[in-house]
Amino acid sequence: MKCKNCKQVFKPRKFNWKYCENDVCNNIGVQDLIKKVRAKKAKDNRTKTKKEKEALLTHRDYLKLFQTVFNTYIRTRDKDLPCVSCGKNNEKQFHAGHYRSVGSCPELRFEELNVWRQCATCNTYLHGNLIEYRKELIKRIGVDKVEWLEGPQPSNKLLISEIKSKIVEYKLKIKSLL
Repeated sequence: MKCKNCKQVFKPRKFNWKYCENDVCNNIGVQDLIKKVRAKKAKDNRTKTKKEKEALLTHRDYLKLFQTVFNTYIRTRDKDLPCVSCGKNNEKQFHAGHYRSVGSCPELRFEELNVWRQCATCNTYLHGNLIEYRKELIKRIGVDKVEWLEGPQPSNKLLISEIKSKIVEYKLKIKSLL
């Protein structure tokens, strides 16, 4: 076998099979082995830390993660559409604006028909610009579905396992749109 450093043919030993017994090569071999061990430990620590952090996440934390992924999906889905309220398409920042707010109707928080691309001005400063939002929503999805959104909704509290699967589902949807 040839030494990885000096390329001389040598008979490998049990613990050092890439480098010959020359002091320089052997030192390089030891340093290489140390680097590999440290890299493995660092990777194990990252995995352990990630699992520990995940174990500390609460239901609310998972909802926040899902909301982020869901909003990204909405902005990606509607990237070619103008703002649902004012019709502008030249704004710098767009949000995923809810027709029925999360505070007033949490059961529609993750309903795709309830959330559309909306400019930051309409969503934040005009509090959703709801009259114009409703007019455009009727054009996009029809009166029946808008009336359904405005009607009473059944509660749909998601379990953590359901939220995790929804996060994966929406990440895949985002990938398919890109």
